[in-house]
Amino acid sequence: MSVDDAFRGQGIGRALIRAGIRWAETFGVEKLTLMVFPHNERAINVYRSMGFEEEGHRKRHAKLSYGYEDLVEMSYFVKLRD
Repeated sequence: MSVDDAFRGQGIGRALIRAGIRWAETFGVEKLTLMVFPHNERAINVYRSMGFEEEGHRKRHAKLSYGYEDLVEMSYFVKLRD
């Protein structure tokens, strides 16, 4: 997921995450998992504030044009509807 620089800070990322959580609740998905670059503190803080927790740190996991980057793995356990 990515939000263009011009639209950051307007709640769009949170709205997208909430929509994903609602979708997971509706379709019986029990766990959502994402990966984020460790230097993206703003995104990590948003994910934490919405209930995601860090589960791991993958060293040099993403190969980009300039080299390798680490990734932080975060997960959210979905509260399923009855």
